[in-house]
Amino acid sequence: MKNLLLLLLGLFISAPIFAQQKLSASFESLENKIQITYEFQGETDKEYEIKVSLKRSSLSTFKYSPVSLSGNVGKGKYANRKNLIIWNLTNKEAETLTDTDYFFEITAIEVKGGIPWYYYVGTAVVGGGAAAVLLLKKKTEDKPETTTAMPPARP
Repeated sequence: MKNLLLLLLGLFISAPIFAQQKLSASFESLENKIQITYEFQGETDKEYEIKVSLKRSSLSTFKYSPVSLSGNVGKGKYANRKNLIIWNLTNKEAETLTDTDYFFEITAIEVKGGIPWYYYVGTAVVGGGAAAVLLLKKKTEDKPETTTAMPPARP
């Protein structure tokens, strides 16, 4: 019974994995902003989520996700066309980014809508299993309450 519940739980809770595309990009540094251009092949009617990461070729563990981005970033229909992202640099970012070995990694992930039906079924199965275990548990017999004798009253 326990193994069956674990198997069902594993089947219904596993999340679907969607393909993602990593894209190379070109960029141009202007005064206190960076313009990033990219293009990728995909279905034009589908929505993609575009994420930007700044990396360094000399330091493989370095990864920075810019915050103040505008343009063709986030969710949208960006496939099969030239796209532009503008990163407005803060003073601190502009002072920090002085080296020349930086590059941008653009990732496009296809957006799937809604919660799949098997999440609802999985929740019902897990909830029903938990309820069955709790309701079918053997009840312990109630022990009679023991009372302590009162001391004799004083005269």
